Amino acid sequence: MFDNGKEVTKTYHQMLREKSLEGLSPLSKQVHELALQVFDNPNSADAKKRYFESFPRSFGSFMDIFQPNSFGELYDGYIYIHLIDSLASEYPETVGSIYLKIASKACLDADAPSYLRHNLVAFEGRYPEVYKKYYNNLTSDQQHNVELFKKASIHSGGKGVCNF
Repeated sequence: MFDNGKEVTKTYHQMLREKSLEGLSPLSKQVHELALQVFDNPNSADAKKRYFESFPRSFGSFMDIFQPNSFGELYDGYIYIHLIDSLASEYPETVGSIYLKIASKACLDADAPSYLRHNLVAFEGRYPEVYKKYYNNLTSDQQHNVELFKKASIHSGGKGVCNF
């Protein structure tokens, strides 16, 4: 990032602090404010719990917040999605549940869905038993969708890629 021609490095915490909430939906504001609370209070289990509770559990709401057609809301979502992943070592059950609920209806597109897919695949490698537990709770159609989502390629299109 550059400011007046000088390269500036900002932390995710600083970037969230500077984010304008003007025009955001109530749900996007809530996700943002609770993420900021986790950054402000990194040792607070309560702040993390509230953030988890606010994070979308369906692909539709995930897209509404992190990849709306208007490029508004919390578009791209990297910091918010990364925050969930950074909490996996402490709360693997919660993160696994969130990832697989969203992925069960997900399709691959640039930005937010791509970050989700990357994190899902990495999570499966780090926590195979937790992943398997939540994967096995899905219907066969949902499992099939997770597999398509994980294998999809934006560059070649086809199955598992969003077409909206």
